[in-house]
Amino acid sequence: MSWFRRWKRRRASVPTVGMQILKEGLALVAVTPGSHRALSVCEVIPHGGKPESGAFIDLVAERIETLGLKSAMTNVVLGHDDYQLLLVEAPNVPQAELREAVKWKVKDLVALPLEELVIDVITLPEDSSRNKAPLLYVVAAKRRLVEQIIEFVPNVGLELNAIDIVDMALRNLGAELADEERSIAMVHLHNGIGKLTLTRVGNLYLSRRFDIDYRGGLMDELPAEPLLLELQRSLDYFERQMGQSPPTKVWLSGLYLGAEKIEDSLRQGLSVDIGAFDLSLLTETETLSEVVPTLHDESLWQQCLPSIGVALREGEA
Repeated sequence: MSWFRRWKRRRASVPTVGMQILKEGLALVAVTPGSHRALSVCEVIPHGGKPESGAFIDLVAERIETLGLKSAMTNVVLGHDDYQLLLVEAPNVPQAELREAVKWKVKDLVALPLEELVIDVITLPEDSSRNKAPLLYVVAAKRRLVEQIIEFVPNVGLELNAIDIVDMALRNLGAELADEERSIAMVHLHNGIGKLTLTRVGNLYLSRRFDIDYRGGLMDELPAEPLLLELQRSLDYFERQMGQSPPTKVWLSGLYLGAEKIEDSLRQGLSVDIGAFDLSLLTETETLSEVVPTLHDESLWQQCLPSIGVALREGEA
């Protein structure tokens, strides 16, 4: 069974919950589905470093009850360090045997023994490679963490729909902003790690992880030169190796990452327009038709951005 696929059909008009366990606490959001989806909840519940404790589970369960979210379908997004994502050639086997086949393809590339991991795959569009061999991403997640999530979600009064990864959460956000023909790049910086995805027509084409010296402080400067190099590498691979046209936009996101931190050298070093992602971009496209009334602190939705992305999940891809 795949832990990362959509498990059940979303019920109309009932909010979908997105959550992620952070060092600071549990990021919790709720998005009402439909043509005018609305962000109705966005908060971080402190866990004191013990998200598995009974006291924290009771606290979250009480909050879920108060918010009227009991039994809501829930998508959980894993943190950057909770999984590996590997790009490999797809084995020439039937679809039903794909996951088992890729285990042996990546067994020497993963950080943990196979028995300690849950393996899943993300297939890529047919035009994602200039080579004849189709490509796919292999997701290797810590089995113990996956099992904890499977136990945690129903214990707080929610119904688990899917366990996902940051890359796919960014894919969901990018899919909301991209046009029908051109791709869009989403970049998320968190605790010294950068994640870049390129999405076109709702499909993930490329995802890259890189180290970046940005910790999300209010006064932290964005390291323009290293970031520019990583962006150039990614876009070059996307265009040359994958045969794709450049994206219409590169959107940067991260804690306290606003337009004022994007230096001219970064803008001038790219042939693609670059900007700071803002929650209003989603409201302008009528994806989230209203913002939580208590959402005064901009850093709050920035902390919750992967959870918002995973709550926007549609279908099984």
